[in-house]
Amino acid sequence: VTYEAMLGNRKVAVKEFYNRGCMYRQGNRVVLTNEEDQQEFEKAKQKFVEEARRLSKFASQPNVVRVYGYFEANTVYIIMEFLDGPGLNEYFRKKGRVEAAEMFGMLLPVMRTLDKIHESGIIHRDISPDNIKFAQNDASGTGLKLMDFGSARDYLNRNTYTMELKDGYAPLEQYSEHEQGPWTDVYALSAVIYRGITGQRPMRSVRRAEHDDLRMPSQLGIPIPPVIEEILKRGLSIRKENRYQKMASMIKDVEKFSGGM
Repeated sequence: VTYEAMLGNRKVAVKEFYNRGCMYRQGNRVVLTNEEDQQEFEKAKQKFVEEARRLSKFASQPNVVRVYGYFEANTVYIIMEFLDGPGLNEYFRKKGRVEAAEMFGMLLPVMRTLDKIHESGIIHRDISPDNIKFAQNDASGTGLKLMDFGSARDYLNRNTYTMELKDGYAPLEQYSEHEQGPWTDVYALSAVIYRGITGQRPMRSVRRAEHDDLRMPSQLGIPIPPVIEEILKRGLSIRKENRYQKMASMIKDVEKFSGGM
């Protein structure tokens, strides 16, 4: 649950650790439906706190939502930057399609920040146009920020989770028990790029696994340099081992055609 709040004279977003499926409110307290889940609840709370602690280290990064702090009060709350700019989904609806090089250029700063976050052991696992917003940045003007790390998890110790997946943006391994890692975010971000370039959301990865007839931009009659399309195609590979294993590898290829921007 996310609330709009004030921290001094600054508007912030406060994210509460709360799951309607196994909790309910009793006055100001959050109570578990089943008391036997208390031990698991405490473990999950600590993971939520650890996630906030790790993300707060990236407060200086311009392309990720800033975490100001966290506190416990029966459950746990994370205090984050409030982003009220339009999301990429709204931008896509208004613009229609974005030229390929421009699309990669827009998301390259986000890719660089994601690479640093991956190095700390965190993967986002829920990247979509809904979770990337425009925000005013003092250093570079209007930029994009990656937000909603509520689904981010520590992949160093545990690799499988149950979560609500977004059709078209979740890779195949998120529908199964296969290992997840930076390559999981590579697929999702590539799917966002595909949406921007083609104006279409990619088909579900589980459907592609049965019969992969996802058409690349050139097959849709959209002008795109072969070298850029090859990067997109690799990022959208159904089999995770065929994808870029690290965001840094994808960034390196993007920078080759973008002149190191």
